[in-house]
Amino acid sequence: MRHDPERSAAHFLGGAMTGEEQQSFSGHLLRCPDCWSEVAQARTGRSLAESTRTSAPAALRDRVRGLVEAEALDEALDAASGTVPVAGWPRRRLAAIALPAAAAALALVAVLVVVLGGRGTPEPPSLQQAVADYSAQRLPGAQLPDQRAPDLTGLQLQPVGAGGGTYAGLDVDGFAYRDPAGRRVVLYLSDDPFPEAPGAQRLEGADGPWIVRRGAVTVLCARLPHALLVVGEDAQLVRSTASALGVL
Repeated sequence: MRHDPERSAAHFLGGAMTGEEQQSFSGHLLRCPDCWSEVAQARTGRSLAESTRTSAPAALRDRVRGLVEAEALDEALDAASGTVPVAGWPRRRLAAIALPAAAAALALVAVLVVVLGGRGTPEPPSLQQAVADYSAQRLPGAQLPDQRAPDLTGLQLQPVGAGGGTYAGLDVDGFAYRDPAGRRVVLYLSDDPFPEAPGAQRLEGADGPWIVRRGAVTVLCARLPHALLVVGEDAQLVRSTASALGVL
């Protein structure tokens, strides 16, 4: 098949690729400057086009938002009370009857959250997502990272995929690597620090790197010189990767 960077970039950004094709092309991007350039230029053009869109007038937006929120409130109150609107009887009157029962139910839920949640510190959603994606061999998203994959050839790790996305409001670039033995590590980079995991072991100082085990997966996190997570099943390889990146 003829190598066509423009066509491949369009399929990659337009969602025309299957998950397997997208992952394969992500790995190809790390080795092909022509395709990388084509995808980067296409993303820039899309951003410029979207920036020219004209928003609806503020008054119209507020009116539509108000109507939608009012309808949503009615439906939420119906659902919370278990009632069905009666013909000829306004929802507002039904809501007034059902509100005390709904409030009591919500209060009970709040008590349970406090009691049960107090048993332990919750796992940060960004860490949960990173571990889940590693186990499912997924990357954060279909966006092309702003930077190329860090060079880990000294550990015989070759890049096999890259993607950018968001984990719990945290913008993340992910780079997947594999060594000749088939061992995998995924490196997640962000401009903001990842939250610390409950039960994490400090490796250096009060604000130094930490490491934690989640099932078969080891996670190592460092904030300096950049906010990163290294995730893999081989704990020694995870530590070696962090060392190669200068955080251990």
